[in-house]
Amino acid sequence: VKAYCSNTPHGEARVIRCLQDNQDQKDFSKECKAEVKAFELEQSSDYRLNYRLNKACTTDVDLLCSLACKKDEGQVCAGTVLRCLIDKRDQIKDDACKQEVFYFERMEVTDYRNDVILAAACRADVEKHCASTEPGDGRIHECLRKNRQQLSEPCRKEELLLEELEAENVELRPGIMRVCKDERIMFCKGVVPGGARMFRCLAQKMGDPDFGEVCRAEVMQKLQRRQANWKLDPSLRKACKPAVQRLCLDVDNKGQEEGLVYKCLIRSFEDLDPSCQKELGRALHMALYVWQPGALLTHECDEDVKFFCLEERPNIGKTPGAVGTCLAAELEKQTNTPAPKSKAGETPVRVLVNECRAVVDLAEAPDLKQAFDASLSVVLLQSQLRAMEGATGLSMIDRDRQGRARSVTLTGWTAILGMAALVVLVIGAAGFGYRKYTGLPDIDYTMVVKKGPMRR
Repeated sequence: VKAYCSNTPHGEARVIRCLQDNQDQKDFSKECKAEVKAFELEQSSDYRLNYRLNKACTTDVDLLCSLACKKDEGQVCAGTVLRCLIDKRDQIKDDACKQEVFYFERMEVTDYRNDVILAAACRADVEKHCASTEPGDGRIHECLRKNRQQLSEPCRKEELLLEELEAENVELRPGIMRVCKDERIMFCKGVVPGGARMFRCLAQKMGDPDFGEVCRAEVMQKLQRRQANWKLDPSLRKACKPAVQRLCLDVDNKGQEEGLVYKCLIRSFEDLDPSCQKELGRALHMALYVWQPGALLTHECDEDVKFFCLEERPNIGKTPGAVGTCLAAELEKQTNTPAPKSKAGETPVRVLVNECRAVVDLAEAPDLKQAFDASLSVVLLQSQLRAMEGATGLSMIDRDRQGRARSVTLTGWTAILGMAALVVLVIGAAGFGYRKYTGLPDIDYTMVVKKGPMRR
């Protein structure tokens, strides 16, 4: 207390919270840390033993979780009320309560024993698979997930629920917090954690040469894991939940983590609302971005990757995004220049298989098509650029794989500026010629007549 909390005022459980916050410090005594851990376990057994949370969440517990525990009848609430508050965290109104619930979530992901319900469901699994693993820093959760296929069904479901929770905020992922500390500061300094924003930032920046290899491997592992279960992608889960309930509910209910819901959404792409289409396209883009042989969402592309990408660049898979770019370029090439029909006895020209073609095609970002076909004037501009393309052989318009204009190339912008300059020149020349023809002076002037009393 003297070393870490000497300036912390007593009361309102402030000192014990200070000790909790500092228990992982290098010089924190083992004896005090053991007492703090014991205190946390006691708190987790019933929310009423957590002074700060109980005080901050009294109103929200009554409004949201009154049926979770019959506290007036002397019932021990165990983890039921805490689980209820976590499940309904988006409905909590009091900011102090939100903060205390989030603090408890951090306790859960750090030490599995702080989640009473999960600890009960996984007790036998921990003894069987993780007996030699020391609790703390998320190590037991990591051990259980490495043995996911061998877990009992109750434990597997509890771990999946916790994974969904962790996906919302990088601060609930001890592994990433530990190995990506420098990358968070260097690449995502202004990003506010929550809503998976920090993780998305790290995923987008991991191709940078200065991005650490250890952090990159951790982010890629999480992205690969997402492919198994759509619920681990918070943005997709929010945007596509109605579509899954409407189109893929039978697949989702099976609970098989094999990417089957993603594949159902791909097959039903035309029936999805725009927000779900956008998030699905982003998710497929990221799946190609971190392509690995045998990955759940991209394994249909493995042979195509080998033929079209790896033969010329054997190490292309080591660069995030390179395989996706290679396949997108190949698909655009095949779309713009269909392969000729092979004659009898000839080997057919190799094309992307339909399953891979669908993934690559949908993975294209939906915002690439610009607003530049929104008016008649722009349509006319497109026609002019197409005519110039035909005359010069230069690319003026950047098109998607369906041949639709999505932006103007640098050459196109140069042509547009040239046309604009020509128009200005023609207008100026016409005005000059008109003045010479009519005899008007080159310098215009304005006569101003003032009215006022006449002087005598």
